[in-house]
Amino acid sequence: MRVVTPALQLKGIGVALVASVIASADQRGDAATVALGDSGYFGHVEFVTALTRRTA
Repeated sequence: MRVVTPALQLKGIGVALVASVIASADQRGDAATVALGDSGYFGHVEFVTALTRRTA
């Protein structure tokens, strides 16, 4: 799913949307914010990759 249409990408719109979500979560006092997507993209807006460990 794309949030920003390709013609408008690389203009900071996606980063502004993510920043808005993070600010809203902070205001509500949410303990964590989770993003599902490209770790290369979300890494530059301070998200970290969750590690998955299989048990058994």
